[in-house]
Amino acid sequence: MSHGRMMGAMLIILLLAACNLSSEPQRSPPTSTPFESQPATDLPVPTPALTDVNAFPPTSLPLPGADSGRLCDVYTTYSGTLSTNVLSMRAEPSPDSAQVLRVPNNVQVYRVPDTQEIEAEGYHWLNVIYADAAQNRYQGWIARDSFMTGGVRDPSILTLRSTGRQAAC
Repeated sequence: MSHGRMMGAMLIILLLAACNLSSEPQRSPPTSTPFESQPATDLPVPTPALTDVNAFPPTSLPLPGADSGRLCDVYTTYSGTLSTNVLSMRAEPSPDSAQVLRVPNNVQVYRVPDTQEIEAEGYHWLNVIYADAAQNRYQGWIARDSFMTGGVRDPSILTLRSTGRQAAC
């Protein structure tokens, strides 16, 4: 088989494998990491609509017990250089907890006032609020030290980076 035909056949196999992907959330055994990233590739990877991936409805704000004048610490999400990478927001501070939402890369999240960082299952978790472009608000837990590259976790790279600012949340 010629080199050109072999490359063509490999491209077709790759495209057929990609067509098997679904925008529906898949129920699978829990993963051991709260971080999810798209593979590093030059091919464009479509960003799923947030309504396609959330397992929980948006949370209305203000949160129970929070008065409207409270301020939250502002963090920026970081999940690598690809804009299509996401961080998993969990219902509880555990990589095995139900996923609330996949939070986009390089967006602001707000740490829930008066909550403490929780160390659990090898991660440091923050209880945060994320408001999407439609102003739907979600609350859950994101590990601040769960960066993965090439399938290897590097906890020295922060996935939630403090901006040093506070804002109404």
